[in-house]
Amino acid sequence: MRTHPNFLTTTLAMVIALSSSSRAQDAGAGMAQGGSVRADGDATGIALGDDSRSRLHLGADAGFGFDTNPYTTPLATGDFTGDVAARIRPYVEASMPGSMIDFRGRAAFDYGALPGVLTPSTRSFLLYQANVSADAEIRRGAPVSFVVGDTVSLHTDPGVVSLGSLLSRVNNQLRLGVGITPGGGSLKFRLGVTSTLVHFFADESADGFVLRDGLLDTLNNTAILRADYRFLPKTGAFVALTGGWQVYPFARRSLPQAFPVGVRLGLQGQVLAKLSTLLAVGYDNPLVFDENGLQTGQVAGLSGQAEAQWAPTPATALAIGYRRNFEPVALYQFLGQNRAYVRASQLLGVTELYGFLSWSLLEYGEESTGVAECGSGAAGQCDQLTDTPVGRVDHMVAATVRASYYVLPWLAIGLSNSLDWRVTNAGTVPTEGVDALNLSYLRNETLLLASVRY
Repeated sequence: MRTHPNFLTTTLAMVIALSSSSRAQDAGAGMAQGGSVRADGDATGIALGDDSRSRLHLGADAGFGFDTNPYTTPLATGDFTGDVAARIRPYVEASMPGSMIDFRGRAAFDYGALPGVLTPSTRSFLLYQANVSADAEIRRGAPVSFVVGDTVSLHTDPGVVSLGSLLSRVNNQLRLGVGITPGGGSLKFRLGVTSTLVHFFADESADGFVLRDGLLDTLNNTAILRADYRFLPKTGAFVALTGGWQVYPFARRSLPQAFPVGVRLGLQGQVLAKLSTLLAVGYDNPLVFDENGLQTGQVAGLSGQAEAQWAPTPATALAIGYRRNFEPVALYQFLGQNRAYVRASQLLGVTELYGFLSWSLLEYGEESTGVAECGSGAAGQCDQLTDTPVGRVDHMVAATVRASYYVLPWLAIGLSNSLDWRVTNAGTVPTEGVDALNLSYLRNETLLLASVRY
């Protein structure tokens, strides 16, 4: 029987993984690839060697339904681009637990289609996404332990910097870490380093300067040092220091560099038998420098997170939280995010109900697209990204409801509905005879889902 995951968000666990999905580039992950039921099947699989705990699992997730706006077309166009959507995601997982080396790996590939049943212009037969990851922990549980991992992923979605269309990119993230646990284990130190390269694929049919000049491609290197002190069996305090360096390695223009820094102090753990919390406060500054010097000195970098998890029964889990942070982002000097969210799940026999709702306020710094010589009749347009180069503000609402029915331990079916709604004050750059087009959009996707896992 499926058990509830621990919804309490931790800043850094035993395996240090500063996931790229939390970064701004990946905040708009595609819904068709995100909503899925999940069959368990942990007791099955193919044994790897004599150790019965080491298993190879094979599985597949599938979905079929309707997407009202698969290409996140702005509402201001008045165009309806809804269509039937179908996809299948085969995957393979390997798990080899051990005291010396604990290894876990996963590879998944999405293949999908918009057949153009209602809107022929939406037709596409290769809506693909992919993810390959591997993580190993060396000397797990020892006074000194090490972690190493890498993830390569391919995504197609609007991203957090919505430009009125879908963007395709490939990410590679390398993770390294060391953990030190002196004495009896009440005090722990963790040092983690990540290097994340993001490359966007240029659309040869488009004449936009953003992709053509490589302004979205980024290389971000981040280090985090964290110390945890457990003063109660299930409760502790922590302090975390972060520092990084972000550049644009493939840009054909001179773009600023960022050296983001941050500090976070917090408490986390179980405060009552059925209640756990995370409370953290700190300061973030992306420290963006260009030829004119520091550009983010005005950033009020107060940051933090608060989350409470309540499990009134073993079959019920509720979580509510708020997070605020600042970070460098492509095309703008920085991005400040305020995010409130609520999450709930309920087991009813072999049926699981799940719901998630979040609201995010995205505050962008000044546009930062470098300087280029514009051709005739395009003065300024090869530099300006939107009609709001200063003071862009976006509101994002994301909601998911899902019902899953576990027919067998290795077979699950379900129904999912996901909403992605963005409201922004930014629009396209107006030209002679063409007014600005607001970039706000609304997308809703309903899918019948199935999942098998051996």
